[in-house]
Amino acid sequence: YTNLGIAHVDNFLNIRKTPEQSGELVGQMPKGAGCEVLEKEGDWYLVKSGAVKGYVSGEYLYTGDTAKEKAKDYIKTVATVTTETLFVREKANTDCKILALVGIDEELTVLEEDAKKGWHKVEIDDVEGYVSGDYVTIADKLPKALTISEVKYGQGVSNVRVDLVQYALQFVGNRYVWGGTSLTNGVDCSGFTMQVYRKYGISLPHSSCAQPGYGRKISASEAQPGDLFFYGSGSSIGHVAIYIGGGRVVHASNARDGIKISNAYYRSPICVVSYL
Repeated sequence: YTNLGIAHVDNFLNIRKTPEQSGELVGQMPKGAGCEVLEKEGDWYLVKSGAVKGYVSGEYLYTGDTAKEKAKDYIKTVATVTTETLFVREKANTDCKILALVGIDEELTVLEEDAKKGWHKVEIDDVEGYVSGDYVTIADKLPKALTISEVKYGQGVSNVRVDLVQYALQFVGNRYVWGGTSLTNGVDCSGFTMQVYRKYGISLPHSSCAQPGYGRKISASEAQPGDLFFYGSGSSIGHVAIYIGGGRVVHASNARDGIKISNAYYRSPICVVSYL
């Protein structure tokens, strides 16, 4: 960053199309996200963060030396996948169990970097594993803005699906807590889907491996907003996310990232299930 800005909020900093509170929402920067400050316009800043460009209120943005100092609290080492499909393994060798398959350009939080051995310990959702250094690039990065205006719904999508997704998205940025069931104070992956669906009269168990049994399995190509994507190792399910349309999901990922939006194929899904 040439002119760094850091989001100074508890959850999200809204990015708007015009420098006014009534301006159209084009994206959101999570707490601690970085941006390039392009210009100042009154009490507003024109910024670019990730794929989002727009205006943020100066009241909620660290700039200058303060931003550089605050960045130290939020920067993390990430491994960006450079191959079409990367195996995340249980141990630092090719003879052990594969925990997950990760798609190209996905970013994994690095827990331990070991260039000598050629393997890096990473975190994917709430699972720790290892990836080969031959298929990733390592860099220190700040969180970046989320594009929320790109969520599109296919023709014929029911109002309940649209409403369910909009309801789920309002909790992006909230805490992940293993075993948690509070959408505001802390929730895990199956607790998130359970509580979102409860609002729409559908009862699901607090278990990602049990939830598929309460719906109808469909192909990923049939998925509509509100359907659930299940992930894991082999045929063993260990994680669940809500499809929001446009090839993306929202899910309670892990304690570092909280509730976030990801590519639906950031891992290879084991199954997709419809309940609506």
